[in-house]
Amino acid sequence: MIEAVYWILGLFLLVIGIIRVAKPEETIYRREHWRFTDFEPSETYIKIERFSGIVSIVLSIIIFICIFNM
Repeated sequence: MIEAVYWILGLFLLVIGIIRVAKPEETIYRREHWRFTDFEPSETYIKIERFSGIVSIVLSIIIFICIFNM
């Protein structure tokens, strides 16, 4: 049972991480478009979004390694 939760969490983090790395402008737009009418993210904001995607991918890899070592 616990293993299934780790699989779901790992897959979720992996998908979110890949999307954030591949299309950071899209994820920023989906999160911020309701607050601003003409929102253009800065380069720093895009880099932070990509970095958070990389962190998500690394965390998902760590979760998968832990699952296989159980």
